[in-house]
Amino acid sequence: MAQEREHTPPTSCMSCSGRAFTEEDTRQATKWGAGSHMMRHYICDACSFVMTYYLKKSRGKVN
Repeated sequence: MAQEREHTPPTSCMSCSGRAFTEEDTRQATKWGAGSHMMRHYICDACSFVMTYYLKKSRGKVN
């Protein structure tokens, strides 16, 4: 089983070198609906460039 490691938040924007970010966490369903992917988006406050980091996959609960 692969180890999950924590990502390092960006220190500057890849597009404009801005240093202030807004964080958003989202969940995207997998193709078959058996789980979801967790992603964290860092949005540059200066230019609105979005950097997305894949966090983990969570499994759905089947009753």
